[in-house]
Amino acid sequence: MKTNKLLLLLAILISGISYSQLDGKTINKRVSKLKKKYKYVSQVSKCNTVLVGEYIYGGNDGGGRIPKGIQNMKLISLENKKLQEDTKLKYAKALTLNYKQVKEYKRLYTIEGINGKIGVLDLCGNVIVEPKYDFINPFNKEGQAVAFVNNKIDVVDLSGKSILNDPFKYSLKKEDFFTPRRTSKYLQVVNNNIIVGNDEGNYALFNITENKEITPFKYSFIYPNIFDHTRKNEIGFKAVSEGKQTLLDLTNGEELLPLTFYEIDDFISIANKKFVRGTIDKEEKTNVLDIIENKFIFSDEIHLNRFNKIKPITQKLWNVEISYPLEKKNQYNPANGKLGLYDTEKSDFVIKPDKNISYIDLVRDIFGDTLTNALKISYKSNEGKLYLISPWKVILEFQSSAPEFKKIKLKNDTKTNEFYLMSVQPNRKSSKKLFTLFDTKWNKIFENIRAYAPKVKEDVFYFFERINCSPSPCENVYTAYDIDGKLIGEKQKYKIE
Repeated sequence: MKTNKLLLLLAILISGISYSQLDGKTINKRVSKLKKKYKYVSQVSKCNTVLVGEYIYGGNDGGGRIPKGIQNMKLISLENKKLQEDTKLKYAKALTLNYKQVKEYKRLYTIEGINGKIGVLDLCGNVIVEPKYDFINPFNKEGQAVAFVNNKIDVVDLSGKSILNDPFKYSLKKEDFFTPRRTSKYLQVVNNNIIVGNDEGNYALFNITENKEITPFKYSFIYPNIFDHTRKNEIGFKAVSEGKQTLLDLTNGEELLPLTFYEIDDFISIANKKFVRGTIDKEEKTNVLDIIENKFIFSDEIHLNRFNKIKPITQKLWNVEISYPLEKKNQYNPANGKLGLYDTEKSDFVIKPDKNISYIDLVRDIFGDTLTNALKISYKSNEGKLYLISPWKVILEFQSSAPEFKKIKLKNDTKTNEFYLMSVQPNRKSSKKLFTLFDTKWNKIFENIRAYAPKVKEDVFYFFERINCSPSPCENVYTAYDIDGKLIGEKQKYKIE
């Protein structure tokens, strides 16, 4: 019995020693030691190993030489204090292939073999893909990567196996799909679709699971980057045919819009509406196409170029910058822009373009929530206007370029009412603020009062003002409003309990 207890105690002690050697503090200490010796030290792998080496530098972009790879690579185990090199690593040169985790792999590297061909290595020093390709693009989230041999393509998975039934059937010029420091433009597998080319120099989309082309070879080029606006609204591949551009659906390859644009510049999504902006003639006249309704939203009389700011604030109201015309008809000077608000339903400006307007936007509270049916305009002269959208009218003119809005809720046992409190700072050099209170229909309850410490107490909103300040001290007087926005008693006569 005693022997068993001693063996158990010994096992616990041994496991404790092992853990102490590999705990986070010990690993960090050993990694720090390696960083003093090597210019490059990788993340720690699940095998408790790191890759080390020296940087290979490319050209100078103006801010210094850019690292483009690692040479003299070694695999070092952190399991013992001597930090011995692991002899199984036979590849001395690598590029970082994937910066983000792909499935179980924290980071992957391309390696150059003795034969000059390219493979893939993981952080543990295991060869995932044997060196047999001219180039391998980064893996996508599903662990699929496009590889090249003599401008022929293959698709490999994380086991190093080819996914295609007929590898190297299709041709592509690697240089057209290789942008080393902008991985969003690498040729990748998207929804099991890849871009393929034929010997005549035309392009199509090919589905690797169905093993068939899902578009005809009618495109002179298909761009490898997924076309979107914010990288959250992915829509499709940009494709060129007969000098015009369209977007191809990421799943089925269908054309999402007619071949109308000479150059597609932007994809815009707001609520359930989708728009594409681009140039519609060789002189770079610009318009925006409603994809769902398949029509342009700006009339022919509105001359825009690709440098003008165009941004929706609602589905029908758009910020539009118009520039002064130069000698040539469709050329405009973006440095002298006039900003206005265009209503796509009326096909006209509801706020005429003005060079003194700095921005137009919906009214939002201090937390970024949109307040209904109103917008604000700020002018370069530190003035502003508050507009009611429907019916269209000016609610308030104010002295400030940056008004603030706050929602206020008053409630009792039977109901809850909401109000909007607006504050402006007329003089940037002074902390003094003027307050205006609105109900939710933007009816003014009071306007431009220099109030202090506005507060809510259940179903009462109140604040104080300072009067009779000469001679000092000032007298603090209170004013209050009830849950319906009505004045309680007289102004400056409310008594705080």
